[in-house]
Amino acid sequence: MRVMAFALTSCLIGAYMPELAHASETLSAQSILKRATAQLALPPRTVAVELQMRGIRYSPEQARDPATAVAEIGAQQSVLWANDGHYRLKTDTHYPGNIEFRFLTIGSRDGEATVDPMHWREGIEILRDPADQARSDGADLLLLSPALLLNDAMAHETVANSGADGVTVTYDDDAKRAVKLTIEPVRAQVVAAEVDKDRYTYADYRVQEKLSQPSHVQRFRNGQRIADWTAVSARPLTTIPPAAFQLPDGYVEKQSRGALRATDLGHGAWRVDGTPSGYHTGFVVGERSIAVFDAPVGVEEARQVKALIQRAAPGKPIAYVVVSHVHGDHVAGLPVYVGDGVQVLAGARAGIALRRQFGDKVDLHLQEITRARELDLGHTKVVVYPLTSTHASTMLVGYAPQARTLFQGDLFYLPEVGPIPPAFEGGKELAGLIAQQKLAVDHIVGVHGRSGDAGDLAESIRLQYPGNRSGTL
Repeated sequence: MRVMAFALTSCLIGAYMPELAHASETLSAQSILKRATAQLALPPRTVAVELQMRGIRYSPEQARDPATAVAEIGAQQSVLWANDGHYRLKTDTHYPGNIEFRFLTIGSRDGEATVDPMHWREGIEILRDPADQARSDGADLLLLSPALLLNDAMAHETVANSGADGVTVTYDDDAKRAVKLTIEPVRAQVVAAEVDKDRYTYADYRVQEKLSQPSHVQRFRNGQRIADWTAVSARPLTTIPPAAFQLPDGYVEKQSRGALRATDLGHGAWRVDGTPSGYHTGFVVGERSIAVFDAPVGVEEARQVKALIQRAAPGKPIAYVVVSHVHGDHVAGLPVYVGDGVQVLAGARAGIALRRQFGDKVDLHLQEITRARELDLGHTKVVVYPLTSTHASTMLVGYAPQARTLFQGDLFYLPEVGPIPPAFEGGKELAGLIAQQKLAVDHIVGVHGRSGDAGDLAESIRLQYPGNRSGTL
């Protein structure tokens, strides 16, 4: 009887061993989570946290050299996150040619608004996004600071488990996305976080004003690194400046661009307006054929633009597509145009980048232009000029002499709404070409923003930004 009782007891204990082990692991995971939460707790009376970040963004198909697949873009940003969910993001990035982007975003769970403090890309218009986008963007900012992230996690229902990589903590954030944190058990530090296709890693923790923050934060998407913040600092705030979450004066609500349409510039020159992306394709129509300038954004928009061109010039084939330069946003629509003898004209060594972007499945009938070339469209001509540019070594500029119209991409910018902004390096490069070739110019059609004239270009150069504008945001 005693033997049978012992055997029965042993069986019962064996049956419950996995559950007991799981309970032990859960208890251990909870204790490590508790330690991490204590280490990353916000200091008393903290109402907001401010981050200052410097590093590099990795931007595919945006390098000056076509052989470079991913450009390293110098970047800095500041984040202000308040306990009530309001946030402010200031970003500053520098692309080839000393082209600088600055944006200011103010947001909350109810929506967000973005403006361009430099007034060149978006002019003086306010870009607004609805609540779902704002909640997603706001939740992304929390991923830059494990203290904020863990604080957010503890405000939701969390599940903590031990695993080979440490303790994992999962929860659903305000954007209804599944977030997974990984905590290294010995130091009880958050070392990684994952959400959707993104993974963040954290290293080199430092305590600043009683707030623990990793000074090195990396972001990966689908396994590819897209940001490397190598100098990150955090500061807890006990008060928030009154205007911290207000847009500055001088901005207006974004205006409708109207329906997709072709605007006649005269003497066979046209500009496409009203695209979903806001990009402008140019084209010139002769008696026999058409030359198109750039194929922006993607195949769906390019299909719409191609159909519009064919309606504007019925029965006339597209003979050429001139690529201003091989950055991805300017060529993504090329597959729509190829075939039927269409020739793609691009700058020297452009084929390196185009083959990388499109592979062997798309036959572009590419011709690389290394000296000025005249295109005869039938009693209408276009001259294509290669241009040495600091923005892209594959730069081409098109000129329609009868229309006195010049077509360019990323050299000279005028916003759709707003004053003439100071030029970057490309403005001087374009003006140099115009002077050297003695071109008479009434219209300068850019892929971005409204069209201008030679006087606008001259004023932009007069206002030109200094070469180095980096500073504290």
